[in-house]
Amino acid sequence: MKLSYFYLLTVLALANSMDMDMDMDMDPHNEPNDITPTTATSVITPTPYIAGHLHGVPILERPGLSPEEQLYWENYSTESFFTTDKGNRFALRYHVVTMSIVMFITYPIALILNSAGSGWYLPWLAINLGLTVSSLVLAGVFSATFPEQWYPGNIYVTTSIVLFVLIILHFVVAVLSRLASSIVMLDNPSYEPLGTDSIPLKTYPSNNTPSSTPDEVPEQDTLRLNTSPQTRFLNAKIFRAAWIQHIAATFGGLCSVIFHLLNYPLLLYILFNNCVGLAVGNLFGKGPRVFNLLAHWIKGAVFVILGVVSLARYCGIGQNKGWAWNQHLAGAGGAWTAKDLQHVSIAFLYIGTGLCGLLSEIKLNNWRYYHTLETGGFTTDEIFAASPGYSPNPFPTMTIFWTGILMSQHAQASHTSTQVHMQWGYLLSYGSFFRIFTFLILYFKPLRDGYPSKPITEVITSLCLLAGGLIFMESTDQVIEAMDYRGYTPMFTFNVSIGFVALFMAWIMILCMWKQWLIQCKRVKEGTERV
Repeated sequence: MKLSYFYLLTVLALANSMDMDMDMDMDPHNEPNDITPTTATSVITPTPYIAGHLHGVPILERPGLSPEEQLYWENYSTESFFTTDKGNRFALRYHVVTMSIVMFITYPIALILNSAGSGWYLPWLAINLGLTVSSLVLAGVFSATFPEQWYPGNIYVTTSIVLFVLIILHFVVAVLSRLASSIVMLDNPSYEPLGTDSIPLKTYPSNNTPSSTPDEVPEQDTLRLNTSPQTRFLNAKIFRAAWIQHIAATFGGLCSVIFHLLNYPLLLYILFNNCVGLAVGNLFGKGPRVFNLLAHWIKGAVFVILGVVSLARYCGIGQNKGWAWNQHLAGAGGAWTAKDLQHVSIAFLYIGTGLCGLLSEIKLNNWRYYHTLETGGFTTDEIFAASPGYSPNPFPTMTIFWTGILMSQHAQASHTSTQVHMQWGYLLSYGSFFRIFTFLILYFKPLRDGYPSKPITEVITSLCLLAGGLIFMESTDQVIEAMDYRGYTPMFTFNVSIGFVALFMAWIMILCMWKQWLIQCKRVKEGTERV
C-alpha cells in the first residue's frame, strides 16, 4: 500500500510538472529564465490573476481606510437583543420562533381552512391563538428580565399589545359568528297539536284584515282559540325561537362584519409587527436612522405584498371575485440633499403615473366591455357588465419599471450598497417586462371559455416582485453596514434572498393547491350525501 501511494504521488508530481512546462512553452510572454529574486529574501511568483478588489473581506481587514473610517469601524458594535446573553434567552427564542410560525404557517393555514369552509377552521384558529398569545406573553417576560434600556421609545411593545387584542377579538367574533349562523340555520319548530283543534298562526299586514278564506284567521283569534295549556306553551316556544333567531341573525351579522374586517388584514398586521420586532431586535432605526429604515422597508414591503398577491392570483385565489386573468424619507431634517430629492422623485412618479393610470382606466372601460363580448361570443342582450380579467393600462407597469431603473442608479456611499440597489432595481424592471408579456399573451390569444387563464409569465413576475421587494428592504444603511463589517458580498445576500423567495413561493403554491383540494373534497362529500 505504501509503495502504491508513493507511486501515485510520483505520477501526479510528474504530470503537474509536465503541465507547467507545457503552459510556459505555449505562452510567448512567459520567460521563466527572467524570474530573478528582487531582494535577498523574496522572489516574484508567477500568478495568473491578482485580486482587483477586496469585497468579501471584513472591512477592518481592508487597507486604505481613512482615519475617520478606521475610528467608525473600530467602534462598530454587533451586539443586539438577538446576540447578547442578557435577559431570559428562552423567552426570546420562543417568541421569535413562534411568531415566525404564526406568520408563515398557522395563520395562513387558518385563512385557507376558512376560505374552503372546513370544519377544522375553529380548532386550528384556537391553536393559532394559543401560539400567538403565549409568544406575546413570553416577549413580555423577556422585556421584564432585560436589565438595560437599549431602545427607548420603540413601538414594538405597543404594536404587540395591539396584536394581542386583535388576535383575541378575531377569535371571539369567529366563534360567535359561527354560533349565530348555526342558530339561524336551525328550522323553526313547527307545531301540529294533537286532536287538530287549533288553527296555525298567520302573518297579516298592519291593518290585520283577514281574508274571506276560512283558513286565514287573525293572529289574535288564533291565540284566543288555542286556550289549552299545552297549546299556549308551544305558541310561546315558537315566539321565543323566532326572537332568538332574530337576535342571533342581528348579532351574528355584526360579528361577521368585524370578522371580515380583521381576517385578511390581520395577516398584514402580523407581518408589520414582525418587521418592527426584527428592526428593534437588531437595534435598527435608532434616532435619525429611522427615516432611512422606513424609506426602504415600507416601499420594499409594498412590492413583497404585490408579489404575494400576484402569485396568489395566478394560483386561483379570488377568481370568483374577478381576480382571474381572463412616504419617502431619508434625512433627519434640515437642508435637502440629492439623496432626499431622489427619494421624493419616486413619490412624484407614483402620484403622476397613478393619476394617468386612473384617467386611462376611464377611457379603457368601454374597451374591456366590448373586447370581452367579442372574444367570448356574447351579445349585449345577454350580459350587462364584462371584463377580460385584465386591463392594457400601461401606467402601473411603467411605474414599477421606472422605479427599478431610477433606483438601480441611486447614488450610494459604498460599493456594496450600490450593487444591492442595482439588484433590486433590475429585478423590478424585469418583473415589469414579464407583466407586459402577460398583457400581450392575453390580448393576442384571448380565452374563449369560462376557465381562468394562468399565464406562466406571472410566475416570473411574482418572483421578481418578491425578490426585488425583499432586497429593497435589505438595502437600508444599517443592513449594508452589517454586511460590510462581516465581509458579506452583495452576491451572497442576493443568492440567499432568491433561494428564500423560491421556497416561499413554493409554500404559497402548496397552500393554494391544498385549498382547491379541500374544496373539491367538500363538493364530493356534499354530492354523495345528496345521493
